[in-house]
Amino acid sequence: MVYSAAVLLGLGVFGATAAPAAAGGGASSRRTVVNAATYPWSAVGRINKGTNSFCTGTLIGPRLVLTAAHCLWDARHRRFLPPAYLHFVAGYQRGTYVADSQAESVHIASAFLADTHVGAARVVNDWAIVVLKKDVGSVAGYLGLSLLDRDRLAALRRDGATFVQAGYTRTRQYVQSAAFDCPVAGFIGGLDALGHGCDTVAGDAGAPILIKQDGAYRVVAVHATIATDANKATTISLAVPSSRFMRRLAATSARTGRPAGH
Repeated sequence: MVYSAAVLLGLGVFGATAAPAAAGGGASSRRTVVNAATYPWSAVGRINKGTNSFCTGTLIGPRLVLTAAHCLWDARHRRFLPPAYLHFVAGYQRGTYVADSQAESVHIASAFLADTHVGAARVVNDWAIVVLKKDVGSVAGYLGLSLLDRDRLAALRRDGATFVQAGYTRTRQYVQSAAFDCPVAGFIGGLDALGHGCDTVAGDAGAPILIKQDGAYRVVAVHATIATDANKATTISLAVPSSRFMRRLAATSARTGRPAGH
């Protein structure tokens, strides 16, 4: 299914009414708590921020964490949070974790528009990479990437592939939970934003959208936000597909000498 610009306008994606990474209260109850101490869930973790909040992030290399760019934006001071404010905890579960590290540097999508209403240009560029000081991925493991564009999505759907989202919600912030067998609606009009039906809740921003290929989970998108209409009667979850960030990730890996998953 392809959503038109008119539909997205009605849902508020072009700046009218979009709720950042929030959904109805029933979504959390439909998710399954997973064992965050075991791979692949150990590669997913919390990005704890010095502002007493958190987002979800995913290890895609020994020291590379994929997340949503808006998670790192400090609206109060109108700046991106410096690395010293970011602490990644892999496989966090009820006070325990597999490995952790402070951030060393942050790479924001160059076209991301931070200090704006949620709109098309913001959603499709809402991704970032946090480079860690320590080699957390060698302990917790990390997930590979798989290209997702329109052609690839069509092929996956023909093959009956199912999608999974895992992360930390505000209602279950101390455990990792996952939504399995998520429906993926498709790309939205001429945009590179991906509409999906995973049960997303506040805190899920930056969470990975995964597929299982040859017995292994791979990241195909990163969850950004949920758009709602003015009456909050209709919602669409929106994610940034890997086709938007895989090339930049290759460049980041080359500069840092820290490979991303492949």
